[in-house]
Amino acid sequence: MRLTEFGEAFLPKAETVLRELEGARRTIDDLQDDVRGKLTVGVIPTVMPDFLTPHLADFATQCLNVELHLTEDVTARLLERLQVGELNLVVASLSTRNPDLLWSELFRDAICLVVSPTHLLASASVAEWTALESERLLILKDGHCFRDQILTTCGRRGTHVRTIFESDQFSSIFPLVASGSA
Repeated sequence: MRLTEFGEAFLPKAETVLRELEGARRTIDDLQDDVRGKLTVGVIPTVMPDFLTPHLADFATQCLNVELHLTEDVTARLLERLQVGELNLVVASLSTRNPDLLWSELFRDAICLVVSPTHLLASASVAEWTALESERLLILKDGHCFRDQILTTCGRRGTHVRTIFESDQFSSIFPLVASGSA
């Protein structure tokens, strides 16, 4: 079989198109096999230390070509930054619903009362909400979704709470509780 004059004239262009097509196919295959780029993640302070931090080393090992940027803040500010495109994703409380965002539940946590070992409620397997009325509570500062959930839950149960200390971090609250300061 032999090419016509038109076939011979067209052959170099056809070979170029086929090489370009093969190159494009390899590029797509490479992108599917290797995640790369910048990923900006916003995380609430109550989730960062215990949920996200333990997985960061595995993520870095598995996604060598991802430049990970983390920021910690309260849910409202993280959602604002997500909506203007400063963040790619947010790990936050589901207490805020927004029809413009796609949410996926990762886990549910029980609400636990933390007391010092010498506290009267330390031996109780379950504490009644009304028992909190006589307690001096250490809670997260205004703007933290966990604080809002606790106060809302207390309000629904008719429990008025008295706070004596507010912080942005559980890591500040737990040592105070353990020492018997509250």
